[in-house]
Amino acid sequence: MPDAQTLPSIAAYTQHLQALQRAPLTVRRYVQGLDDLLAINANLLALSAVALRQCLSQNHAQGKAPRSLAVQVATWRSFYDWAQRMGLRADNPCTGLRAPKIPKALPKAFSADAGGVYFGKAGAVPTPTHEGQLPAMALRDQAVLELLYACGLRAAELLSLDAAAGRSSAGYVDFASQHVHVMGKGSKQRTVPIIPVAVTALQAWLAMRDTLATAGEAALFVGARGGRLSGTELRRITQRQVLKTGFSQPVHPHMLRHSFASHMLQSSGDLRAVQELLGHASIASTQIYTQLDFQHLAKIYDEKHPRAKRQAAPK
Repeated sequence: MPDAQTLPSIAAYTQHLQALQRAPLTVRRYVQGLDDLLAINANLLALSAVALRQCLSQNHAQGKAPRSLAVQVATWRSFYDWAQRMGLRADNPCTGLRAPKIPKALPKAFSADAGGVYFGKAGAVPTPTHEGQLPAMALRDQAVLELLYACGLRAAELLSLDAAAGRSSAGYVDFASQHVHVMGKGSKQRTVPIIPVAVTALQAWLAMRDTLATAGEAALFVGARGGRLSGTELRRITQRQVLKTGFSQPVHPHMLRHSFASHMLQSSGDLRAVQELLGHASIASTQIYTQLDFQHLAKIYDEKHPRAKRQAAPK
């Protein structure tokens, strides 16, 4: 039995995390991440790299998800980093320990046909009120959806757009050239053309924007209180349209970007052009959409090729 003074103090480690101003839930998760190791040996300082690797392998064999295993290894590494700095251990047994690779999920995109159904309803011209005025929020929602899908913008890029070009503008719409200028990741600027239906939706919204926007607000899209539209409000807009149209798939803002990329690649086959439109720094980020394109082609093949359909077994 090791001397009690050599046992790692979970309480001291917890205080260390709290001193770093970690959220209470984060502190609890980091401490709970050590439970599997405590089950092996209450003296965590005595555990070897081999013991940690065996524990990780056992959890993997029991079906624990790769993402959960990655979080677990991170909690172990954090604890042993602290123990090493405190002089409680000479080395970190997590050095070189890697969780199983997390499979990269394909982006979710709706089909072009489904998109036609969605936008055919969500993009319909709002019904005039009894005063003959179009509801401003309905026009805003329509313009938001059309612009996201027409240009493949990130949610943050759309939210940062200003109603007019300015010295400090992160992005704006140029109606003369029918292009949108955005500031993407890494403060990289790019220009994306806008299709006529999106231009029309934007112009209709701009005609009513001042009825919602507070005085001096620069944002192109504003919320109910007149300030710049927030990410939460943007997600509510897409969800509200789903409920309104009866669209069967859940839709979130980034799904419109994925759908734009997938449909552009299906129709053009030009990976480089899609990369430029999306603002990807690396072509590798764009190549994931080729998998979606292949899935689309495989589905068509299975549905249309006369020899691809399974024949009923002879009786």
